[in-house]
Amino acid sequence: MTKEKILKFAKKSIYDCVKYLGKWKGFDVWEPGFSDGEPHYLGFPQFILVRGDSIQWNQDDQDSRAIMNALWEK
Repeated sequence: MTKEKILKFAKKSIYDCVKYLGKWKGFDVWEPGFSDGEPHYLGFPQFILVRGDSIQWNQDDQDSRAIMNALWEK
């Protein structure tokens, strides 16, 4: 799936940019964000999961924690 399609998916929500983080459990993981440089306090992080032609938001906080532990820089 192209970055443009993933960005379009993110923009259907409140986000205006995406960043590829890596692989997790067979998914390509994308982090949605904002390009205005301002802090945004929205709660627990959400991630976009892509596998083939399938695109979805992660399902719960447990997934968010696992993705953060696996892919975010420590």
